[in-house]
Amino acid sequence: MADDPDYRAWVDGWCEGPIPGGESRKEVQKRAVDAFTEAAGEALQKPGPKEPLVFVTHGGVIMSVLSALAEPRRDYYDYSTPNLSGWHADCAYENGRIILTNVRKA
Repeated sequence: MADDPDYRAWVDGWCEGPIPGGESRKEVQKRAVDAFTEAAGEALQKPGPKEPLVFVTHGGVIMSVLSALAEPRRDYYDYSTPNLSGWHADCAYENGRIILTNVRKA
């Protein structure tokens, strides 16, 4: 892909616009946050003890979810995730929304 001019233009634009033939970072973030919020919200609202939740996904999805839901707020690129690694966070359901705190690298 290094020789694909459309791909290079996307990378050179800090991956902000839509990837050629795909979604923009904002579209990916909305989709990822909606899916994470639904899954985590269902788990947190069940009665009884809370079990750990594990999500296995791509780094861009991790960066999208953490930059949208982690407190305190940090930039998308602050959550850069090398291959085969991840993050831990405490997850709470407060005032109708998911909040992630105590976010730390795994």
